[in-house]
Amino acid sequence: MRSDVCYNVVSVLARFPPPRTDYLEVAREQEVYQVRGAKIVACVYALSSSLNPDTVRYVGKSKEDNGAARLKQHLKESRKSRTRKCTWVRSVQSAGGVIVSTVLESGLSYAESGIREIFYIAYYRGMGNALTNLTDGGEGSLGAVRSPDTRAKISAGLTGKPKPHRTNAHRAALSTAFSGRTVSAETRAKISAAHTGKIRTAEHRAALSAANMGKTLSSERCAEMSARQMGKTQSSETRAKRSAALVGRPLTAAHRRKIGAANKARAAQKKAEARQQSMLRHPAGKGK
Repeated sequence: MRSDVCYNVVSVLARFPPPRTDYLEVAREQEVYQVRGAKIVACVYALSSSLNPDTVRYVGKSKEDNGAARLKQHLKESRKSRTRKCTWVRSVQSAGGVIVSTVLESGLSYAESGIREIFYIAYYRGMGNALTNLTDGGEGSLGAVRSPDTRAKISAGLTGKPKPHRTNAHRAALSTAFSGRTVSAETRAKISAAHTGKIRTAEHRAALSAANMGKTLSSERCAEMSARQMGKTQSSETRAKRSAALVGRPLTAAHRRKIGAANKARAAQKKAEARQQSMLRHPAGKGK
């Protein structure tokens, strides 16, 4: 056994006595954590320092019943990574201590371990423990809050990289997954604020134009877009910007024909409406 590793897989409910809740009810409400098979024997563990063993600093889950392999991974990650957890691990080792892994619950399915991890993280945070967990537990990055510096680094790292190719089947699956979702007003406001003031480069505009070239919208989609714009008034500044953007733009013959047909249809509709209003004001036979 390595000198910098301390395995503690005995029952420690006397030292860490969080009350057990009915996590099966939680599992029914959060079905996402039940999609994995229940044959895996998993556990939920806590990491603490031998210098202060009663203070939990990290809660995690493992696809094994004692978490020993997961502890080795944490120690290996701490050599290079600069996360809060890894920084804490290095500080403990520098002070002459070792990392203690304590199994909180074992004999769980992997689905149950995700639910219990969420519970224990919330419990120890509520007890005042300064956990180094970046998320609220479970699957994915639930609850992760990245600093502006981290967001800027991620953005810089992704800038210029080509997006992965998506097959038609992949696109159809994404479309089905997002179909029917409603975006809250708060989220819409955030998206709008994030895009306000952005200036697209000429290359970006050309790429968007090429991507949308030849696409046709269904009649239902056209009606939906028309209904959204109905009754909206544009400011004089917006009108001036749109007018300036269209000045000097050459129109194809097909485009001119479409504009002419649309104008004729609009004029015919106005005439029909005026004729109907005239008939309503002066019905046939009135006054005779």
